[in-house]
Amino acid sequence: MGDALDTLTLRELCDAVREQIGPRAAELEHTCDVIVTEICRCWPERTMAEIAGKLSCARAADDVLDAIAVTTAKVRENIEARWGCKPSHKAALDLVLRACVVEFANLWFSCPEARIGIRAVLAIVRHNPRAA
Repeated sequence: MGDALDTLTLRELCDAVREQIGPRAAELEHTCDVIVTEICRCWPERTMAEIAGKLSCARAADDVLDAIAVTTAKVRENIEARWGCKPSHKAALDLVLRACVVEFANLWFSCPEARIGIRAVLAIVRHNPRAA
């Protein structure tokens, strides 16, 4: 994600998520970027921050999985409402949506500096509803 995590951009975050997913994401670059942007709008920041604070607790893994499932459902719902859901869109979402949310979570939990950078991106995206 770069050396200066406190200056992370949405583009860099999208690139980092796609890089972690691999070739499947490279083929669906626009779709992944739309998904990551929507994850930024839906990310349960407070909940995930609390979980990050108790990662050594056995319950934390269950909490993360629950939050990932809820976030994935919310992102799908928002994208389908905003973009419609043609069969090709549904197929693209099916291919990469969960992977995008999981990799976003992996970046979030990677270190405190990553959370700081991601929080800055969340604020920008949430302040600008049409951020791409």
